[in-house]
Amino acid sequence: MKYIKGFKYQLAEAESYQTSILGYEVEDTYYSLSSSGFLLAKPGFAWDGATGSIDTRTNRRGSLFHDIGCLMVAKGQLPTSCLPKINALFYEILKLDNMHPWRLWWHFKAVTAHFAKGKKPSRREVLVD
Repeated sequence: MKYIKGFKYQLAEAESYQTSILGYEVEDTYYSLSSSGFLLAKPGFAWDGATGSIDTRTNRRGSLFHDIGCLMVAKGQLPTSCLPKINALFYEILKLDNMHPWRLWWHFKAVTAHFAKGKKPSRREVLVD
């Protein structure tokens, strides 16, 4: 994954992931989700890393897609009923990126609880090239 430091991270090139979030079409300036569940993070998307935890190689990609998912819910682009799938996606990516099982459990609990505390999408700023 290539990213530009700024907000905390900013994508320099697109990243994608096939999710289980099906049946929704979302098109935004810096991300999109197809009805088949294909999630695309576009160049320029900025995010704050793993909120509530230390950023590492094993959680950077998971934090990217989790932030996009939570942002889609916060902006009303997806219903809150999608949050369990967004959280499961986060866990899946952390596991794929070889996070240690004990750390994965702790990290998942810490980060998924953070959005539930009412964080607003306005805290995420997309930086312009």
